[in-house]
Amino acid sequence: MAIHINTQPEDWQNAYNEMVFDVSSTNATQPNFQFLADINIVGQTNPVSRLLLPKQPSVNTIKFDIGEVIRNYVSYDFNAFDVSGIQACNNSRAEYYVQFGEVYDDASGTPTIYSNLASFGDSGTPKKSSNAIFDFLNW
Repeated sequence: MAIHINTQPEDWQNAYNEMVFDVSSTNATQPNFQFLADINIVGQTNPVSRLLLPKQPSVNTIKFDIGEVIRNYVSYDFNAFDVSGIQACNNSRAEYYVQFGEVYDDASGTPTIYSNLASFGDSGTPKKSSNAIFDFLNW
């Protein structure tokens, strides 16, 4: 496998914090190489976002922060309190998975997409995110 996820967020990560993946590839020396990340949200037409980033100079890695994409799929509303107590609010969290791949020129010089070479979660076992934050944002 050409793509390797070196570091990843927790399985449940707050969307208003960084959600950083460190990804490497053994194919990073290919012509016009770019890392690809397809971000999928359960219940949406997927992928909701495709990120393409070139590798860092002199290394075969890149860092993807998907927090800004995920936070677009969590809301701020609350379910009403009733006789059972406080109710869970499904809109305040998102289930997601990320599929990593790469894009580079083939032998004829045409860009070719190699998607879903490594993944963080999948449609059957997605990861979760909420509208919470561990620390205050810098304004």
